[in-house]
Amino acid sequence: MNRPLSLTRKQFLVPTLRLLLAMSAAAVALTACSNKHAVANGPQSGDQGYVSGDGTVQIYDPDSRAAAPSIAGESLSGGVVNVRDFTGRVVVLNIWASWCPPCRAEQAKLNTVYDAVHAKGVEFLGVDIRDDDAAARAFIRTHTVRYPSIVDDASAIALEFDPRLPANPPSTVVIDRNGRVAAKILGPAKAGVLQPMLEQLAAENVT
Repeated sequence: MNRPLSLTRKQFLVPTLRLLLAMSAAAVALTACSNKHAVANGPQSGDQGYVSGDGTVQIYDPDSRAAAPSIAGESLSGGVVNVRDFTGRVVVLNIWASWCPPCRAEQAKLNTVYDAVHAKGVEFLGVDIRDDDAAARAFIRTHTVRYPSIVDDASAIALEFDPRLPANPPSTVVIDRNGRVAAKILGPAKAGVLQPMLEQLAAENVT
């Protein structure tokens, strides 16, 4: 009586185990496929590729500010832009990419602050990293970005700062009127923090 019961279990368990293994393999393959095409542009390593922080701000006292590196690059609108062209003005250097969701959400705030402080001696310069040219130009049109952006395919500009910036966007560096790093924002900038900080920096004297 026991032997027929044993054969019945074997006939049931072996096909069931094979089915479970096949389903597991299919799930792994589906996951790999989804990850492979998760981001059309930008990083392909499986991480999200952008900074999802809360916009932490680090402000430096005037006596402890280090000289900013000489940043220059080809503009998305044509020509070459160099931070040195803005000597004597406050410069907001914003690192972004069209494939970065927080960058899209941040841009409206940056536009608002730019409109409020540009006449007070503040320039904005975008740094577009690891991006597709057509997608980057579409981003500028869609979000009505009125200041220039330079292309940084290799994400090399972040490495120029000491301490270095995150390799992923968005992040922002504020350079004072004397060409020194005055502040850093890791993650999306908040208009209520950025604007008064820029107004205060614009009021400082050039030495």
